[in-house]
This record gives sequence, C-alpha cells and structure tokens, in this order.
Amino acid sequence: MRAKHGQKCLGSLIFAVFVLSGICPAADWPMWRHDASRRGTSPENLPQELHLHWTRKLPPVQLAWPNEPRLHFDSSYEPVVMGKTIFLASPNHGSVSAFDTETGQERWRFYAEGPVRFAPVAWDGKVYCGSDDGFLYCLRASDGSLLWKVRGAPADRPDRGHLGNGRLVSFWPVRGGPVFADGVIYFAAGIWPTMGVSVVAVDAQDGKVRWRNDRVQLVDNTRIDHNLIHDVGFSPQGYLLVAGNKLLVPNGRSMPAALDRETGHLLWYCQGYRNGDCRVTATDTYAFVGESGVVRLEDGREVGSRWKHAGPDAPRAFDARKFHLFEGPILPYKLFPACNARSALQETTAYGSQAGIFYAYQLHNTSLTEYE
Repeated sequence: MRAKHGQKCLGSLIFAVFVLSGICPAADWPMWRHDASRRGTSPENLPQELHLHWTRKLPPVQLAWPNEPRLHFDSSYEPVVMGKTIFLASPNHGSVSAFDTETGQERWRFYAEGPVRFAPVAWDGKVYCGSDDGFLYCLRASDGSLLWKVRGAPADRPDRGHLGNGRLVSFWPVRGGPVFADGVIYFAAGIWPTMGVSVVAVDAQDGKVRWRNDRVQLVDNTRIDHNLIHDVGFSPQGYLLVAGNKLLVPNGRSMPAALDRETGHLLWYCQGYRNGDCRVTATDTYAFVGESGVVRLEDGREVGSRWKHAGPDAPRAFDARKFHLFEGPILPYKLFPACNARSALQETTAYGSQAGIFYAYQLHNTSLTEYE
C-alpha cells in the first residue's frame, strides 16, 4: 500500500478532457454517476462548445466477470472529480491515480493489495476506495497518503485470500462499491453468502464503524425463481446507493435489497422471476435495476407486476392450480426503451437514448413526454 508520484499510464484507451476555452471552473463529480442516488445528472451547465484540452491513454480494463453483462460493474474507467483533480481507479493495477484537470499530469498513485474495481468517492479533501483485498481505504486527496483503512469482514474472521477472477483476492472482497451520504461511507464486503457477507457504515472522517450488518448472508422465507420460498443470502456486487432513509445494495444478477441507513436493519429483499443487475439507480420513488427492472422503494416490489399478499394460501413453489396466488411477477411489464438504470434521472423524469433516439419519460405516469 503506497502512493507513487509521476508515473505514466500507457495503453490503448483514451481518457479525454474537453473544455470551452482554457480551463473553466465546474462543479465536482464526487462519485459514480455524480450523487448518492446514482442519478447521473449535475446542476452544472455544459458549455455551448467543447474543445479537446488533453488526453491520456489507458490500458483496457480487466473485468472481473467478462462473460456476464449483468456483472459488468467494472467494464470501464469511471473518473470522479474534486476541485482541479481527477481520481481514477484501476482494477488492472489495484490502484487509484490522481490527475491534474488542467494538464492531465499524474499527481500521485496509490496501490492497494488487490484490484480496485469501483470508482472512488471524493469528499472534503479525502478519497475513499474499496479493494478486492477486503479493505476500504481513506486517502489524503492532495498526495494519496493513507489516512486510515477499515476491513469489511468481521474482526473475528481471519484475513484469508484465494484466487478469484484471475487474481489473489480476499475471502471478503469489497464488491459493494462505496457511497457517501451525510458524513457516512457505506460499502459491502463478501460475495459468497456461505463464507459471510457484511454491509458496513463508517464515519467518513475517522473510519469509526457506525454499524455492521453481517446477518444478511442468510435471509429466510424469500420468494425466488419459480416462486419458490427459500433461504437466500446477499451477494453484494455493484455500486451501493442511497434513497432517502434507505441504503440500496445491488446483488449482481439478483435484485437489490434495502437496509435502514441509520441502523443497518434489513427493510426488504424481494426476488421473483425478474433478472437482477449490478446497475441500480434511484429517484425519490423508484429504483431502476438493469435494463428491465423498476421497483418501488416503499416495499421493493416491482412496478406494474402482479404482486399481491396471498397469505398462507400462497404456493411455496410453482403450482399451476394456484397461479393466481403467485406473489412474483409473471409477465414482462416494462415496454419503454431507454428507461432503465443507464438513464439520467431528474426528480420525476428519466432521460435516455436508444438506436439514435432520445427519450424523456415522466415517471409519475410513465407517459412519453418528448420524442425526437
């Protein structure tokens, strides 16, 4: 674990910065998709014209799961910006690098003991990143020096590693990407429920653990595929996000779960037939999951589905005679293109594009409000 200054980063991908003329002051982009709800929008206005100011060439990202699109949380570089510094994580090197926004010059580079697969969080002169080595790191933004680190696994677990995704990683890699809200950093460690999973909230200033929920490795009586009621566990893979008093935890190819932000207690975890995804974003009312899932934040149930409370008569698995009592969604319901976890979200509107067409959806009534 060290910070190294002045290294060059060469490869085949181009990282570019565009400006209007010279260097224009702009708002920060402190985390993936800008904010804790991952809405992908900023109050900053783009200039009328953009001009290329500088570029840097970076090697292609080495994905954890290259053959599973719903687990492509690390498919590209995701820069964040604070002041006049760009911070960039690299799973290839297990590093976080800082670049000057005016010149593109590398200021420093910090190495963890495993791949850093998620964009860092930048706040108040600090940079936070999680690694497959099982730790959340807090770095000084000015020079990359280590301020503190927190292990994701419970203290009574031995610090063990094994081969995973072609690298030596912890038994409890940080695959729940960190998110910042109200002075707290949230992250998750562990992806195998049988080996233990933890969702952790730490004070952003000193790293003191506010709460740790390591009971989510076993959640009983959960409705899963084919409407089977079964014991399941979290497998956090994706960027954590905040929606009001809820902390949403993406679970890779499964649907996300919600915890209480103040206590870490589980609020809901609904599965059913729908395919989950590592990409989850949220408005005040809904969470978008991958390409086709939209769930209500109130209860985690899918918008427009056939969810109902069937009580003790609900079948514990597929039963054609009790089809009408199934609690899970049976048929596809969202037929609108470009309205998904990749959309840019603003209050009651989702913006997206598909096949060269730009769409804007009014979320309260899902009507098409703009088409061109």
